[in-house]
Amino acid sequence: MLVAAFLSLGVLIGLSLNGSQGLIKKTNASSSAKKLTELIEYIEAKYVDDVDTEAIVEDAIKEVMGNLDPHSSYINADQLASVNEQMEGNFEGIGVEFMTIDDTIVITQIMHSGPAKTAGLIEGDKILALGDSIIAGNNWTNDKIISVLKGPRNSIAELLILRGDEEMNFDVKRDWITVNSIGSAYMLDEKTGYIKINRFSSRTYREFMSYLEHMVDNQNMINLMIDVRGNPGGYLKETVNILSQLFKEKSKMLVYTEGKNARRHEYKSTGKNFFEIEEIAVLIDKGSASGSEILAGAIQDYDRGTVVGRASFGKGLVQEQYPLSDGSALRLTVARYYTPSGRFIQKPYEDKNAYHNDLNNRFDSGALFNKDSVEVIDSLIFTTEAGRVVYGGQGIFPDVFVADNETLYTSWYNKFSFHFPEFIYKEFFKDASFNEMEIWDFIREYEFPVSTIEHFRDFLHSKGEAFDERKLFEHKSFLLERMKVRLAKQLYGDEGMYMQLNHDDPVVLKALETIYKKTPLSLNE
Repeated sequence: MLVAAFLSLGVLIGLSLNGSQGLIKKTNASSSAKKLTELIEYIEAKYVDDVDTEAIVEDAIKEVMGNLDPHSSYINADQLASVNEQMEGNFEGIGVEFMTIDDTIVITQIMHSGPAKTAGLIEGDKILALGDSIIAGNNWTNDKIISVLKGPRNSIAELLILRGDEEMNFDVKRDWITVNSIGSAYMLDEKTGYIKINRFSSRTYREFMSYLEHMVDNQNMINLMIDVRGNPGGYLKETVNILSQLFKEKSKMLVYTEGKNARRHEYKSTGKNFFEIEEIAVLIDKGSASGSEILAGAIQDYDRGTVVGRASFGKGLVQEQYPLSDGSALRLTVARYYTPSGRFIQKPYEDKNAYHNDLNNRFDSGALFNKDSVEVIDSLIFTTEAGRVVYGGQGIFPDVFVADNETLYTSWYNKFSFHFPEFIYKEFFKDASFNEMEIWDFIREYEFPVSTIEHFRDFLHSKGEAFDERKLFEHKSFLLERMKVRLAKQLYGDEGMYMQLNHDDPVVLKALETIYKKTPLSLNE
């Protein structure tokens, strides 16, 4: 899932994903390129059987791209729209989240002020049909359901809804749906704000500044925790704009890029800070890549704040996107990026299988749980502005290491957690006691009924799952903690989910400790 996210959500940080000025002139095509064209022409004209030349070309392109670095990629026309939607932060649809329960599509979240909300849909509604297409009972995949719910702006989605025992018809006018790249932003305490950046889309800087302004002006924020765990990157411009707000000085180099066919380009701070921010902590993990590593690297190299968590992904390559004539596109690596100290943090990728299995390798080596198990390349030593030693070639290593939770990577936990959403929905959706409960009251006070694990055991049996009941009850407290995170999402959306998740998160707690400690790096001793 991690690798898929990197390929589809933009682990890459393109210098300009919209730029196509660098198109290659056909007159400069090499003899090798001409040979490929001749090959296809001969196959079409002479081959004994009918062949799908389009499929041959697609396979050839994928083979070529597979021989380059892991982040140069080909995106076919069908995939491109979805990829661009996530990078641009919007799409055309009705504004709902759903899950499939007992072969029925159930709406679990409705976007505030979105088309579905305006039309009168509510959480818990079941979608039976869209127009003439029967959805319920047809075992549709999530992708297929999403594809039919989406559509051109101002087009009408004619939905047949089951609410309780009553069937109802709704005409929902599709519109632009904004997908925030900021997952959550709130005050951790009286002085410290928290901002979770899920990716660097075209809207991230605006969203970041809006939340920052609210917390500074209305909540007296002076310290900032930036969480880029699991953030695969995105637009370089957005990362640089955010970084510029974290440095008072003008013309401070934040990152530079350079390649064989790309001259060195330096990105510098503007010195135009809108808000005073004192202490900073940046949270990273194995899923923090590209733009996330640029942000953490600059903060670390200038000793502007403390980087907390676990070693980042290790992606130092820059892609540009080039459109092809059939509506597909190439994302081609055109340069490398370097942190202010000169670090190139790309991890080796000669062994592609090892590269894509990096998470498993870190788990097996203990690098997720013990800082001494993390491999560093002694020949790639750099120093921060204060003279501290940092390393290149393997991502960003945190200033303060916090071990991961080994339980999250066990097969039995994956089997259990897969069923959390449906179980939580069925068990607690109709519980009226949550209606008046504020999020902080829920986080601090709510406890599951004592029978919850027994009910979950019975639910697993009803699904035909074979599992070790001993582990279920042995890890009861941990499982209930993770269930509460899911319940928080059901009740309060993504912001509630992150607030609950962070409440007892050792990385967040350690980062908060660094913010208030005069010598935060001593916490790693």
